[in-house]
Amino acid sequence: MKGESISDRLGDWLVSRGHVSSADFVRAREVAARTRTRLAATMSRLGMADDRDLAEALSAVSGCPLVSEFSGTPPELLAGFNPRFLRRNLVF
Repeated sequence: MKGESISDRLGDWLVSRGHVSSADFVRAREVAARTRTRLAATMSRLGMADDRDLAEALSAVSGCPLVSEFSGTPPELLAGFNPRFLRRNLVF
């Protein structure tokens, strides 16, 4: 795994769990490179994977926990964030 990019690890995670096919992942990488957009955003826009699956995959490959996984997150911790951002990213 050392030397693999986050994109490679994201693809491995999604493919190994059946969320996307290898061919779809290759296509998403090509579109993301051509449009200069982030891979996860491209996959979401193309309807290849839903946002929750992508969030779980990114959490798994980056080692960063999902905020929604914290039970009882103090409201003051979230107070500085735009509510629309929090909803869009499945925080509440």
